[in-house]
Amino acid sequence: MAKILIVDDERHILEYYTEVLSEDGHQVITQDSGYQLLSKIAFHQPDLVILDIKLVDWDGLELLQEIKSFDLTELKIKIRRAVDARSPALFPGAEVPLSPTSF
Repeated sequence: MAKILIVDDERHILEYYTEVLSEDGHQVITQDSGYQLLSKIAFHQPDLVILDIKLVDWDGLELLQEIKSFDLTELKIKIRRAVDARSPALFPGAEVPLSPTSF
């Protein structure tokens, strides 16, 4: 199964995704801030990053651009946000929206 890194500053969201994805056999790594995210990606080499764009300490869209600036062509990134995210043009380099059937 996939190694998935979830980045969200809301503990209940991290716990929910961890529970659901672990039950499906995925290896889940969590991060509650944007701090040192790039080094965590380099260390764990996840197959997928689920990134909240409204982090308390970082702008998720800036993080997305930083991640995409590295040569990580195999890394898939999903955006998670509280409001409707229907336009991929808003988030260049990411697949949107995140839905329960995305995995």
